[in-house]
Amino acid sequence: MIDSDTHFLHIYETYKKDHKNQHTNENDFQQNNKNNTIFLTHQKFTHTPTNQIFTIIHNPDQHNKSSGNIIIISHTLYKSIGPVHMIPGRLIHVTFFFKQHHQLNIINLYLPPITSAKKNHLILDKIDSYISKQLANNNKYNYYIIMGDFNINLHSRKLTFNNHQNDNNNPEMDIDNNNPDKPYIYYHKKILNTLKNKHFKDLIKIYINPPLPTYFDSQNHTSYIDIIFSSPNLIPNTTFGNIIDAPINTDHKLIYITINKKFFTNNNNFINNSNNIIELNKKKYLSSTEKINYKKITTDQWTDFHNFILEEYKHNKLNIDQYRDIQSFINAFYENYTQSINRTIKSLNFSIIKNNSHQYEYTHDIRVIQNDIYYILKLIKLSKLYFSVNNNSKHLPLLNFWQNPKKLDRLKRISSDPTIKSAIPQDDHTIIWPSNLQHDNFLLILERLTTIYEVLKKSYDDVISHFNKKKIEKYINQRDNNIITNQRRMLNSILDQKPNIIKINRLIYKDDNNIKSFTTDPEIIESIAIEHYKNISKITRTDKSYDPDVTL
Repeated sequence: MIDSDTHFLHIYETYKKDHKNQHTNENDFQQNNKNNTIFLTHQKFTHTPTNQIFTIIHNPDQHNKSSGNIIIISHTLYKSIGPVHMIPGRLIHVTFFFKQHHQLNIINLYLPPITSAKKNHLILDKIDSYISKQLANNNKYNYYIIMGDFNINLHSRKLTFNNHQNDNNNPEMDIDNNNPDKPYIYYHKKILNTLKNKHFKDLIKIYINPPLPTYFDSQNHTSYIDIIFSSPNLIPNTTFGNIIDAPINTDHKLIYITINKKFFTNNNNFINNSNNIIELNKKKYLSSTEKINYKKITTDQWTDFHNFILEEYKHNKLNIDQYRDIQSFINAFYENYTQSINRTIKSLNFSIIKNNSHQYEYTHDIRVIQNDIYYILKLIKLSKLYFSVNNNSKHLPLLNFWQNPKKLDRLKRISSDPTIKSAIPQDDHTIIWPSNLQHDNFLLILERLTTIYEVLKKSYDDVISHFNKKKIEKYINQRDNNIITNQRRMLNSILDQKPNIIKINRLIYKDDNNIKSFTTDPEIIESIAIEHYKNISKITRTDKSYDPDVTL
């Protein structure tokens, strides 16, 4: 945990049991409430020689020795700890409180195997009820991570609620004899459906798709049963997720995610958790209009970048034996290395240059007239279509193109122009547009819209003509001035050719000892370049060169 900067670790299947660790009512769920009689032990552990303090919270089962789970929390994160809830041996729910009322809820699970779901259905129902109750009271300040051993492969195609088939080769589909309407898989799928209905996402799958197996049995069967789920509002705050070998001897892999440090320090972490924009909110790379300003990167930043990349690579080094073929390994290696570079760049806060991608041909005034013409033509088209007797009523446009207040505001803005006012006969100085489009006012409105279009079209032609004239004059004057100020540019323009420029700011050359060297020194580059072009056409004499004084 120290080497990898891990602040929260969940370990399950601890094979611990304690008959005192039990609850008799719902009030016993909150284990650190002083009014409760049952407590989970918060055991302090100090690591030597770093003297870092960790807190270990055990949650043994009161009867079943093959279950049990524990969590280990760093001293930094433990400062923000809130209530701790539990279901003996199966669930630990820890809440952490941060600034501006936002809370990080981590629910750690160890679900019974599917084959034993029959005798454990009561505990599975209790787990599902507890999770459902927590998520029902969720708000924008609550961020959830639900992780652990679910003992079910979420992405397996074999999982189904078929009540009439019983595949003897698939023990996951055995039917509960006491309740033939419910297969063994029912209880685990019920918990997964609860998370699915709340739009929870598998974080590992976001970074590794498809996810690699996390469980290997003695017969070399593999499965993806260790999962980290996240609420939609937390996804944009994650930066990476991976599956690696565990540092201890176990049949499970170690899975982990990393969360941006700004989540714990930023006063306002609220991000719209609409399910339609979850992936859009997550920004992994620089946008197309951004690039790193390498000129402002200091020597210390380059050194840190090199060291961080090396440490990331060593920490997340992949094992080729985990992959089906060499191509899968190469894909995972490339993604892993790319993520390491991106995380390092984010952590070092390199200077960013934003390019202006909006290079318009015309001025702002011309673009406004273009948009107004398009808008008026659209109103004319939809109005005619709406009152056309030849159209089927099912295909008529909705009246919101007219009754929308924002649409009329735009029309009022256009018609307030003095040129348009003078072109439309009106008793009052202000043109009044009816809020409803009806048969009795349709012809008048259509006539006004047509007049506005004609005025805008004439205005557009005038400004375009003036714009093009100015543009032609600019280029003519520029070419005339080039005769005196820039003859090279004048010749390139007349010959219609692009200037060829070689920009040399880095150079590899052979020094006096005939050793390849690299330099960015402008003076050295200039002297070497002059010497190169001075001798580029020089004839080098050899034994085979032609000599006119020697008879052939």
